[in-house]
Amino acid sequence: MPRKNYTIEFKQIVLDAYEHKGFSLKGIYQKYGVHHTALMDWKKSVTKYGWEGLKRTSSKKKVYTKK
Repeated sequence: MPRKNYTIEFKQIVLDAYEHKGFSLKGIYQKYGVHHTALMDWKKSVTKYGWEGLKRTSSKKKVYTKK
C-alpha cells in the first residue's frame, strides 16, 4: 500500500483535533483516516522542530542499485 502524502494544513487540523478538541486516536482515525503512528510522528516533529517540523521529509527512502 503506498504511503499517503498529507498537506501541512491537513496535519495541523488533525493535530488540533487531537490536542485541543478532545478527539481520541481512534476518533482521529475514524474522522480523518490517519493512523495513530503517523499522528504521533507528526506530534513529535512539532514538539522538536515546531510547525516547520511537518515539512521535514522522511530519510527512510530506500535506494536500490543493480548488482
